[in-house]
Amino acid sequence: MKHKAVTIDGPAGSGKSTIARQVADRLGFVYLDTGALYRAAALAVEAGEPPQVLRQRVTSPGGTTAAALDAFAAGGFADLVDRAVSAATERGRALAKGG
Repeated sequence: MKHKAVTIDGPAGSGKSTIARQVADRLGFVYLDTGALYRAAALAVEAGEPPQVLRQRVTSPGGTTAAALDAFAAGGFADLVDRAVSAATERGRALAKGG
């Protein structure tokens, strides 16, 4: 199943999240706050603990976030992220070498 995505970019504090929520609501899209995802990843790195520990601290058992994370896991999201990071890293190295 294919999903449509709309991305909104701009400077910090410019209202991107507010507009994105409104656009998603009006179009009937799912709103995904990638900024929150990045902040959560940074928190996990800074905490020096495995992401599973952070998840236990910030999600309610049986709640909506837990359900979403379970769906990500079932859909192979971690593997997708690993492949994306590897591809970006390889491309960055190639660009650094002039390719």
